Amino acid sequence: MIEKGQLADLLNIVDKAIALIQEHKNKKYNIFYKDDGSEYTDVDLMSDDLICGHLQKKFPEIPIISEERVSSLDIQKLMSSEYIWMIDPLDGTKGYINKGRSYTINIALLKNRVPILGIIAVPEDYTTYYCYQDVIYKKSSDRVEALNMLPFNSNLIRVVISKRADPEHIKKYLMPGLQYEIHSAGGARKFLGLASGDFDIFPRYTPTSEWDVAAGDAILRACGGGIYDSNMQKLSYLKNDFKNGHLFTTRSDQYLEFFCFS
Repeated sequence: MIEKGQLADLLNIVDKAIALIQEHKNKKYNIFYKDDGSEYTDVDLMSDDLICGHLQKKFPEIPIISEERVSSLDIQKLMSSEYIWMIDPLDGTKGYINKGRSYTINIALLKNRVPILGIIAVPEDYTTYYCYQDVIYKKSSDRVEALNMLPFNSNLIRVVISKRADPEHIKKYLMPGLQYEIHSAGGARKFLGLASGDFDIFPRYTPTSEWDVAAGDAILRACGGGIYDSNMQKLSYLKNDFKNGHLFTTRSDQYLEFFCFS
């Protein structure tokens, strides 16, 4: 586990990445396309260089899996490492390009393939959420506060879904007869809404990459929840293609009974 001083240094770098991303939002930048058709920009690469450069300097022994560096990974080194960084330097690039608000910076530290530290920064709000020793913190420009974990409540389940998800399709992943209301949120903001107690569960049926969810998983594990696969197992990391299937996410494991795992 990293020390408090090291975490403070990393949070300072995240602040610099936030400033960089916001500085370039309304400037001209290049847009590129990956093999799967998804976009990335000069800004993704600049944020990646800033964050990964810091991690390589401060933690040279810990390998880094970043969305922007997958092609250069040393797989053998990954498999033999106890600790691994998993980074998405600009999650939600499409939203960033379209002048939206849902893009984030996601940083996770894995120990033996389990996320133990998560940082999610929301550049539009100049706010960063992170977990440390099972406490979740919200850091803004003028204060840091610990989030209080709200108690389990089964009277009305608040389901959050992706903005492009079909609410009717979501029903098949919920237990019959469940009393619920549906909300939508973009990108990693869904994890932050769960951690803050605004939502209770999040089913997802479209693919994600591990670096999309690792930081959120770490934060939710700190509050007694986490991300599960369709076999009702905590999400595993370092899969061959780093891809996830159906995901079932909770702010507390007490909500697992409301999912249909099938």
